[in-house]
Amino acid sequence: MVSEAVSLEDRLADAARVGELLDVSDETDREIPATAIRKLLFGSVTESIDPRGVRLRGAHITGKLDLTDVRAAVPLALHQCEFDESIEATRAQLPHLDLSGTRFPYLEANDLVCEHDIRLRGIRCEWLSLVDVNITGDLVLSGTRLDTSGMSSLTLVGSIIGGDLTLGEGFTAGSDSRLGALRLLGTSITGQL
Repeated sequence: MVSEAVSLEDRLADAARVGELLDVSDETDREIPATAIRKLLFGSVTESIDPRGVRLRGAHITGKLDLTDVRAAVPLALHQCEFDESIEATRAQLPHLDLSGTRFPYLEANDLVCEHDIRLRGIRCEWLSLVDVNITGDLVLSGTRLDTSGMSSLTLVGSIIGGDLTLGEGFTAGSDSRLGALRLLGTSITGQL
């Protein structure tokens, strides 16, 4: 009798149900579609997801992760993953977002609401657009490298950060934009910068 291989999508769903991190860093088959992650964050399927949320390490994520208008009931943590395409989370509502060590072309998350922290420690991408976001906790960008041309690398305009904005430990932002690499106009930071 030949046993069927369990897909990475099914393994991620199973791990999310029991609150475990799925680490595929050392596996040869690390590819998962972004749509599989999106499906776990909303709808009837979230009722069976552990409160620790969807947690994945070392995956190659194909396609755009589109979280536009998603109201997630559980946190999302994608550590040391690599995306082929961008992440979009405009008007999304997330309990917590952690993309530490992940590589992707860009993140556009205007009007995002996050109930706790957004951790983007050590990410690599061209630019981040976080216009009019509301983060109850910290925004952590330590060790992050942003590099783009024609626009700002970090646009954090009109936003509210209830905790700290951390840019230390090797944070770099490069841009040839006349507006500069960092734009923080009208952003309120309750904690430390």
